[in-house]
Amino acid sequence: MQFSVPEMAALRLAEFFYVHVARGETVERAVWQARRALWRDADLMRVPEQNARTGENITLDLRAYCLGIPVLYSALASPAGIRAADGAAELAEFHPRREFDPRIPPPQVFRGRSAELVAIGRLLERGYATEAEVDAAKRREGRTPEGARVIVLRGEGGMGKSTLARRAAERFDWRFPDGILGISLEDVPAADALVARLGKFFLNDDAAEAHAVTDAVRARRALVILDNYETLVQALTHTDLKIKERARGLARSIAQLAGGTTVLLLTSRVAVDGLAGAQEFLLEGLEIEAGRALFWDYAKRRQRDSDDSIAAEIVERVGGHPLAKTPHMDRLAQRGTAFLNAHIQSPLCNPCRTSLMLGLRGSQRRRVLRQ
Repeated sequence: MQFSVPEMAALRLAEFFYVHVARGETVERAVWQARRALWRDADLMRVPEQNARTGENITLDLRAYCLGIPVLYSALASPAGIRAADGAAELAEFHPRREFDPRIPPPQVFRGRSAELVAIGRLLERGYATEAEVDAAKRREGRTPEGARVIVLRGEGGMGKSTLARRAAERFDWRFPDGILGISLEDVPAADALVARLGKFFLNDDAAEAHAVTDAVRARRALVILDNYETLVQALTHTDLKIKERARGLARSIAQLAGGTTVLLLTSRVAVDGLAGAQEFLLEGLEIEAGRALFWDYAKRRQRDSDDSIAAEIVERVGGHPLAKTPHMDRLAQRGTAFLNAHIQSPLCNPCRTSLMLGLRGSQRRRVLRQ
């Protein structure tokens, strides 16, 4: 996107930005400080201007430019500061600390999802997935909405929720200087185990008190990914009282983390309740082209031009995702019988059934009928 920036806004940004860089702060931190200072700058709130079409004297609020300008500084490679080397200054690359459970591996293949990444970025920045929702919130609340602190990526199994969450963490890591932590809830860990994991990451102390860990997480500018949240939702209604009580304790601990400056990014197959300010983003199938490419990425046989149309039909029939899980069909297959060494008397159904019932070969059956 390209747009013209009023000189007044650009000069004020430079003034705030370079003051913080000169103090030795990282570029990412200096951009954040400049953005905050621009938003509070009273000189930018009511700038005199003349309407070029009507000639009417009006006032403009130039603070909105503080949202777009910093992207020019921080979105390319998230540089972390200036250091001197042989008398020349250079920008040092910065990436926050990242730690993921083995069950949230890095994506081997990533296809499509550009629009979804844009929507997640908008959720982080303005709390809504679309510009229309942001505009509606502005009219309703009379101010620009803030970014979401709890985001739920909901979709069917196999739709790539975990992969998208990890790719989003990598794409927007410059937003989270205090680190990114990915935790799988597949086994519904106890609340104490979650607190210990968070304490180890944020306080370097896995024995810290729960309230101290909660306060530390809420005060950080970090990202915590909670993968497979549906297992926790299901455990809350489990018939085993021990499992249900453990799930309740875990849900309470997670609810206490919501609302701070740390962002919680959840992946779930079901709707999520009980988390303040949660914004849900429904993940649907891939576009046909991306789905077809993903199909061939995982296909075991070599691609042939004649098979490409078949791949497109498969992708369309499974709703845009060729790796979608099919639990009902899998369950039906498990109850069935697979004949791995079967022999038939005839390639036609009726002769085969007759041969089975009479115990005779097809040729013998014909002689019997003639007699």
